[in-house]
Amino acid sequence: MRAFTTIFICGAVLILAGCKSESRTGIDPVQELAAAKVAAVPLPATTPFDSLPGERAAYLEAYRDGYRSGLVSLNVLIGQPAVGDSFYSARTNGWQTGVSAGFSAHFTEVMQKGHQQ
Repeated sequence: MRAFTTIFICGAVLILAGCKSESRTGIDPVQELAAAKVAAVPLPATTPFDSLPGERAAYLEAYRDGYRSGLVSLNVLIGQPAVGDSFYSARTNGWQTGVSAGFSAHFTEVMQKGHQQ
């Protein structure tokens, strides 16, 4: 019980410290989210579902959403497909791959801006 209390208090302190800290980038999070919603997404030339047109379309749609989520470093799957959905695997795979690609693009951009300053 003591360990749980200690972990809980440390977590609460970190959360509160994060909430009070100011953004050092000068970027408004609302503007960043709005920009990510309309960001151009470089789609992959091939997918694991190229031989299945319906699954390929589901994969690419989820990839777009995942990429944009990765641009703002949010790991939230909005509109998660139902487990019984026939395209579940394609959507989940596409979203996860898109998040990785979007986060990599965001990280590269942040690192380049850091080196320019």
